[in-house]
Amino acid sequence: AFVQRPLPPRAVRGAAQKVIAIARQLDLVSHYEENDYAILLPATNRKQAGEFAQTVAKVLLSQPLTPDMDPKALVLRMGVASFPEDTSHPGILLAAAAEAKDTAVKDNKPIVLFAET
Repeated sequence: AFVQRPLPPRAVRGAAQKVIAIARQLDLVSHYEENDYAILLPATNRKQAGEFAQTVAKVLLSQPLTPDMDPKALVLRMGVASFPEDTSHPGILLAAAAEAKDTAVKDNKPIVLFAET
């Protein structure tokens, strides 16, 4: 059976560098909770946020994050929530993104928009 484990620090650094390279100057990439990360995309609607998530997936899955990493070893699960389309309250926005990510995990999908839950 395949056991999912957090990325080793070297791979996290590699992933962060790739994501930061495609992010805009206003975007904020941050550690969020235990083994999760959040990307805040100001002035970005739901469609654009979904497209950004697809770009992140493509960039992170296109080649291994470290030379010794199996390219198929990385499992991505992203939840996307949008302001103001999904909610105008910051706390609810985070909860909506977390719920979308939980749905992505449950449904074994790389990306789920909150609007799809």
